[in-house]
Amino acid sequence: MKLSEAMRLGAMLKPQGFGLFDVIRDELACALVAARLAIGLDKALLSEFPVLYEPVDKCPSCSLEYQFGLSQMVVHLNDDHRWTRERIADWIEANFERDAPTQETPQAELQEV
Repeated sequence: MKLSEAMRLGAMLKPQGFGLFDVIRDELACALVAARLAIGLDKALLSEFPVLYEPVDKCPSCSLEYQFGLSQMVVHLNDDHRWTRERIADWIEANFERDAPTQETPQAELQEV
């Protein structure tokens, strides 16, 4: 599953939250928590989705020059710009997952084993 897919799936489970307080209350889910809900809260987000380490040069909303990884940009877009989780997922898919393989094993490979 791609990060963008996990975000969209998790977004269906809880309303969107903004900032740490919303996440701690466990009633709402920011974009990253939505992805964790989709894959299971027991799994580490960064190891499941290494794309979160990808560098981001500039915020797509305010053009702020950015020198952090995608994970921090997701927080910025969610909390500071109040982008929907689906919009963040669309941006990630278009800019970071174009040709990224999913972690699922293709059916053809399963038959060869």
